[in-house]
Amino acid sequence: ILLIDSSNVKKIPKINAKIFKISATEIAETSFGQKVYANMIMLGALTKITNIISEESMEKAIRDIVPEKSIAVNIKAFKRGKSLQN
Repeated sequence: ILLIDSSNVKKIPKINAKIFKISATEIAETSFGQKVYANMIMLGALTKITNIISEESMEKAIRDIVPEKSIAVNIKAFKRGKSLQN
């Protein structure tokens, strides 16, 4: 699996992997006003694609690590990323 932020990566390497293009930086800027939330968008997409960890467990990890003042927006960005993949 290869996740690519298509907002920034234009040349996709030729590799033997399932590639997912996600315009995380663009979504972060338009939806949350800052590029910094692109990482949570990508994390949400990765969580959905791999199903390696539950949404609840990931949200708990975010709550445990992220400073309290920015928990809500980080979780919104994470959920936005989860909504991008089926």
